[in-house]
Amino acid sequence: MKNYFRPITLSAISALTLSLGLTNCSAKEPNFRTSTETIKSYLKDNDFSQKPTVAKIQLLHISDHESEIFPIYTPGSNNGIGGVGNTSALFQALENDSKIPTLRLSAGDTFMPGPALKAGTAVDNPVSKANNLLGLNAAALGNHEFDYGEAYLTAMIQNADFPYISASVKVKSGPLMDVYRPIGEFEATPWIRHVKGKLIPRGKFCVAKNIEVYGIGGCPQEFIFGVVGATTRELKSVALTSNDITISEDMDAFVNDVQAQVTALQNEGIKKIILLSHLQSLEEDIKLIENGLTGVDIIVAGGGDDRLANEPGHLLSGDTRSQACNGEPTCYPITRTAKDGAPVMIVATDGQHRYVGRLQAGFDEEGVLTWYDPRISRPWPVTDNIVEFFAPDLSGRPALAKRLENKTVAALEPMMHIIAQTQVFFEGRRERVRNRETNLGNLSADAIVWSARKAHPELDVAFAIRNGGGIRDSIGYELNVRPDLSETPIRELEIQSAFRFNNPLLIVETTHQSIIETIESALRDAGGGHGRFPQISGEAAIDYTRDGGDQVQNRTKSGVFEITQSGSKVINMSYVNQ
Repeated sequence: MKNYFRPITLSAISALTLSLGLTNCSAKEPNFRTSTETIKSYLKDNDFSQKPTVAKIQLLHISDHESEIFPIYTPGSNNGIGGVGNTSALFQALENDSKIPTLRLSAGDTFMPGPALKAGTAVDNPVSKANNLLGLNAAALGNHEFDYGEAYLTAMIQNADFPYISASVKVKSGPLMDVYRPIGEFEATPWIRHVKGKLIPRGKFCVAKNIEVYGIGGCPQEFIFGVVGATTRELKSVALTSNDITISEDMDAFVNDVQAQVTALQNEGIKKIILLSHLQSLEEDIKLIENGLTGVDIIVAGGGDDRLANEPGHLLSGDTRSQACNGEPTCYPITRTAKDGAPVMIVATDGQHRYVGRLQAGFDEEGVLTWYDPRISRPWPVTDNIVEFFAPDLSGRPALAKRLENKTVAALEPMMHIIAQTQVFFEGRRERVRNRETNLGNLSADAIVWSARKAHPELDVAFAIRNGGGIRDSIGYELNVRPDLSETPIRELEIQSAFRFNNPLLIVETTHQSIIETIESALRDAGGGHGRFPQISGEAAIDYTRDGGDQVQNRTKSGVFEITQSGSKVINMSYVNQ
């Protein structure tokens, strides 16, 4: 078959990123990326093995697809960002460029409520098809996969051309039993290619390109990689799960669940192990290592939209590195040393098909990391321009994905009607609405008050609170470029995308003390990007400090949270009953 993808060279990459303005040119290039001796020193200082490299792997990874299908265009630009077609094409281009085996992985939240998911059923919808057209080898089980319930999740897993993996989620009964395959400690680990459309705690890959020559049972050791999955221990708090689903919320028990699957792989002689995690913050992944998890070489993290990158990072214009990078000598990957003395690399990317992470690494005969390639290991922006440069002629999966994009846009045409015009960009980006007040947060909370008063004029509705995490997108950008417009049209599609969950409104009678406790709960770890950060209507004002103590909660056996220690972040709260 003809290869339509251009070979990628470092000089071509440098020229492209500079011409597209993707780099922070004012930032000094760290020495560890340019000096061979400094690289060697860095690897030695971080406990990388000094023994010969006998195995290599390239990981291409994404996370938090969240039912995004097509590129997003900002007014005045014809360079779309994201899109399943572009992601599929960049996957293919980067894999074709590599001379070492490649795995395509997702760190979870492969779908969530949204217009594209509503354009079909669990059995037949654009999002399921889009995920399959990415050519994924495996995906972690995230929290948003549960948003439509366990029967819907079961159908989505059954339709997947890859397995979902989680060692922390246990299924006792219910619809997920149709796809759930628990694997005992002494049970043989299945080859990933044999468990597509299943939910498993662990699996193994044979990454040999000529696997047909060896046969799956005769895969050479250097080509065998193990994989374990982990889903956030806060699943019961952030997802709609039944009593059929259990998960360890205590960190020590959670680590033990993951460690048991890692140890089972090691007992089979599998020494190179990847953890696909959806723990919702990089801090949680690091805690796994700090709390004693061993045997994992690479963690592909998801759920927190952590934008890990080395300076200058090759990030999209306007994007900045995650706060997790502060103080790290290198941030793609972040490196830690496990309790057994072995190095562990952690990588993560922003979601919604904005980036593809690329990591190339090597291992010694004992499965200990020996190196990674800092020249090309980084997040790669997913844009029309980059894909046009690397893959101008789409074929295979990327071409099918592009067609799917077009079909999905056509299916959503009824939502494209204009309902308003705006000269204001309504801020709904994750790092904003989960950390501070935004105009879209204010507007949506004001809209809740308006709706409540209209529906129940007899009630004295004072103000409204909503979770920042319930806002999933900004409003004001168009799908199609119209630079001639002085105002940006607002379409139903954008509103449906921004407020995907469409949760019912709840009017409650409460006390001042309960309101303070609710706000204190919402402000726990304020600034950490949590979805509970409050957006409040215009009738209310809150003065708070991040330096105050966090409210401490405990889940009772009945599943109800109780406050065991009051918070002290709220300084003053007032509202005007209009």
